Amino acid sequence: MWGTLAHAPGAFGVAFTHWVDWERRILFPLGLATVMAAIAALFHEGVASWRGRLRVLAVAALFASALVSVGAAGSLEEAIAAALGAADRGAAQALLGRWNWWHRVNFLLICATGVLFVVAQALPGARAQRKAGGLAPRHRRLLLLLGAATLFEGYDRFIVSLALPYIARDLGASEAAVGYALSAIRLGALLSVLLGRVADRLGRRRVLLATIVAYTVATAATGASRGLVSFVAFQLVAAVFLTAELSLAQVVIAEEFPAGQRGRGQGFLGAFAALGAGLAAVLFPLVQGTAMGWRGLYFIGLAPLVLILYLRRSLPETRQWRRAEQAVAEKGRARFADVWQPGLRLHFAVLNGVAAGASLAAGAAFGFASYHATNAFRWEPARVSAMMLTAGALGFSGWFVFGRLADVIGRRWVG
Repeated sequence: MWGTLAHAPGAFGVAFTHWVDWERRILFPLGLATVMAAIAALFHEGVASWRGRLRVLAVAALFASALVSVGAAGSLEEAIAAALGAADRGAAQALLGRWNWWHRVNFLLICATGVLFVVAQALPGARAQRKAGGLAPRHRRLLLLLGAATLFEGYDRFIVSLALPYIARDLGASEAAVGYALSAIRLGALLSVLLGRVADRLGRRRVLLATIVAYTVATAATGASRGLVSFVAFQLVAAVFLTAELSLAQVVIAEEFPAGQRGRGQGFLGAFAALGAGLAAVLFPLVQGTAMGWRGLYFIGLAPLVLILYLRRSLPETRQWRRAEQAVAEKGRARFADVWQPGLRLHFAVLNGVAAGASLAAGAAFGFASYHATNAFRWEPARVSAMMLTAGALGFSGWFVFGRLADVIGRRWVG
């Protein structure tokens, strides 16, 4: 392929683009599957042994490889394609030299990942019994089950931010109309409060399973939207159940985990949601280039239906809810107005104010990031994904660090 650059830059450009496209289609899914398998192993065995620590280093090397692929190498690939399109062989050769250098770095990172995984597998794992202050196997298993469901929650919720410019273009929506649409969709978070009340009556497990099925169906239906109204309707329904799923997963962590480990559990749960958003970012440039376009991302959202088959058998009801149900006959059922009791109302108001402020900032920051980058800067999907993955990878550790700090120095100070 390289020999054709001198006498046929056009043919070289076509072959180069084809090769890069197949590289992304093969390596990115393999890398993501490896990361998920490593995280599952870490939940099973923890990081108390050298095996766990080496796996953490391997995942870090894999993340670094992904950043090189979609960041440095990805931007150079776009520049090379532009230089070849302009028949500027000198610039193309210079850019190819830099691209080759980054690919050597990437190759070394991938080799390091493989070596770390092989060495980790050869080492003895952590002892089966629970260490003082650590998570019991039952809690790790529960966190893995909830994390798998929350991963798809993060995936489904992030699609609209990634694919917004293509959704608006396909549905014929103006920028103002898209802004109103996003506002309407986020109203689903308010409606999800009703499902929280249902979970107090019927149990966390049953309602949690129902939310996963409902948001999966609504997400897939979004891919069949034929106009902005139907898109908003499907996404509004999905937002109701997505918010309820995440809230109920957090409730299960709070009710089942030891008090000294709840911050870590919530941090891991948030990390799973962030990993789901990363999955959407990885798949975005791959799926957007197909005939399905952005709709394909929503159709992939059917995957959690397979997870339901396993969760139905493996996800337990919380013991705290069972105790609360037994006490209903004596004390009566709690009412929603109880949160306004003198001992709770101030905390309830402050926490809602903080959450509202965080959501206000996050909605504005992420809602139109891809839209602006695509329409104002003319970025391709690969570069948009690179932006999201780079920022996400840098902030990913915050879920673990601050979750753990909340257990060590207290929720109030970390908050």
